Amino acid sequence: VRESDVVVLAVKPQHVAPAVAGLSIGPRGPLVVSIAAGIRLAKLAELLPAARLVRVMPNTPCLIRQSASGYALGPGASAADGQLVARLLDAVGRAVPLDEKLLDAVTGLSGSGPAFVFVIIDALADGGVRSSPAVRHQGEHRLPGLEVRPPAFRPAQREPAVEHEPAHALR
Repeated sequence: VRESDVVVLAVKPQHVAPAVAGLSIGPRGPLVVSIAAGIRLAKLAELLPAARLVRVMPNTPCLIRQSASGYALGPGASAADGQLVARLLDAVGRAVPLDEKLLDAVTGLSGSGPAFVFVIIDALADGGVRSSPAVRHQGEHRLPGLEVRPPAFRPAQREPAVEHEPAHALR
C-alpha cells in the first residue's frame, strides 16, 4: 500500500472496517477509491482520517466497457485525483462526477439496472409466447432459441457471464 498511487477498496460493505484496520494512509499516501456500496465518505473518513478519498459506484457492464459509473470526491481529494478517477472509469465506460448524495440513486439505477433489463426482456419473450396460439398449442412456455434483445439492451446482454444465458435465468 505504501508504494501504491491508488488503492481500490473493493470489498463488501460489512468488510470495509476490517479491511482498512491497521492501514496508515496520510495525505501524501495513495488515493483511496472505494467501490463498497453504501459506505459514505464520512464513514471512510472516520476509518482513514488523513487519506484522500473517492467513492465510486460502477456497474457490471464495465466488464465490456459499457459502464456508467458515478463518483464523488471526498475529504482531501484534489481536482487531479478526480481527473485520475475519471480516466480510470472512462477506460471501462462513462464516468460522471456527482454529489455524494446522488450515489445511492446511481447504485439503484446503474448498479441494479442490468437485472431490471433482463426482467423486461423476459417479459417481452413471455408476451410473445402468450400472444402466439401456435406456440401455446404446442405446450411451449418459451420460444426455443429466441431471445428478444433490442439494441437498447445491448450493454446488459453483452456481459460475458450472460452472453449465452436466457433472460429468465438472469433476472
